[in-house]
Amino acid sequence: MNYRIVLKITPLQLDVQVTDENEVMTSQIYRCESSFQDALKSLPISQAISVINGQLQAAIAKIPAGGKIKDLHVHTTIDEWFVLDELFNPIHTLLDGSDQRAKKYVEAGRANGIIAQLEAKSGAMITYNSPIAMLLWLKNEVGTTYQSIKHIMSFRDYLIYTWTGANQTVASTAARSGMYNMSTNNWDGQALAFLDLQPEQLPAVVHDKTVKADFNSEIAHALGLNIDTKIVW
Repeated sequence: MNYRIVLKITPLQLDVQVTDENEVMTSQIYRCESSFQDALKSLPISQAISVINGQLQAAIAKIPAGGKIKDLHVHTTIDEWFVLDELFNPIHTLLDGSDQRAKKYVEAGRANGIIAQLEAKSGAMITYNSPIAMLLWLKNEVGTTYQSIKHIMSFRDYLIYTWTGANQTVASTAARSGMYNMSTNNWDGQALAFLDLQPEQLPAVVHDKTVKADFNSEIAHALGLNIDTKIVW
């Protein structure tokens, strides 16, 4: 029998939903302890990734022998981004602006009109917690780390990267960053100049309506997945 897995991630809960081809679903919910939430905001992030992988493994192990997992769908409410070195290791904690640390940079950008211009091009409102706002904060207040950035990725894209080795994102995620231009369907030159960034530091944007990627074979085996299981997002 074929199965579909939906992984839903919030800072407080992991929900692994397994649905068979007859649309019969089972759900395994992990109520995240403070250690998981803390791990999202600390280095190394591998602890949080291990918790997620462990929940997947536990759910997959319950699938009857001979069952084939066709797709793994990934959904998360965690919109924050990571900055990484050339080996894709995070060099700063998840860029969380819930404490409004980037407020003065967003307000300055609104005062000179740049924020309004970028919002018009991305189609998304830039808040104190937006990736572009947090990058402005990092650039101005943690300059040594900022100069070391080689890659920038959202939490979901980073999680999928650990499974696939693919550095890519979807247009909706790119737009919410405040650095995307919906007219050109690419990263916005004005936004990147504002941040002193280059396009190659950001993920490739995939424009397909449904994006699918293949698991690394070793990761698929470790999780208990089929080698041809697709990640969908």
